Amino acid sequence: MSRIWIYAVPVVAAVATASGLLLAYSLFIDARPPESVVVVLLCDSDLRAPVEEPGIEHASGVIGRFERRAGVRVQVRYGAPGALAGALERDRAGDLILTRDGAWLEAAGEQGIIAEARTVAGQVAVAVLTTSPNLDAALEFAEFLAGPASREVFEMYGFSEESNEY
Repeated sequence: MSRIWIYAVPVVAAVATASGLLLAYSLFIDARPPESVVVVLLCDSDLRAPVEEPGIEHASGVIGRFERRAGVRVQVRYGAPGALAGALERDRAGDLILTRDGAWLEAAGEQGIIAEARTVAGQVAVAVLTTSPNLDAALEFAEFLAGPASREVFEMYGFSEESNEY
């Protein structure tokens, strides 16, 4: 009887190891990376340069920097402040709005359209919309836009605390 165990234990161990490896391999093969989250930014046309273009000492505009850091894609829709506000109120499409239109932001806040708003630089503000289907990613992007690195890029393009023009 003891001779059976001498041969049975290694065989059982080998079968168990092979089964475990096959299971792990099948789980690895079936694993697919999650689909990329896309955040839609509605943006005043006059803010295109700091949003997209590289700054003097920066590798890319603020969107490229955020996309690389967070793994979130940003889709931008540009327009005049009034046109963006009208489209937003009509369609409720988008996750954030980046604007210098303080009066619209105040009115939108009173209407309950804005979940959170932050100052980016000078009169530039970003607002996360209550209708955002990607609220967590939108909030993360708003925090990034309001951070010191993004503020520096906006200030390089003339949107500083002293800039009070619309």
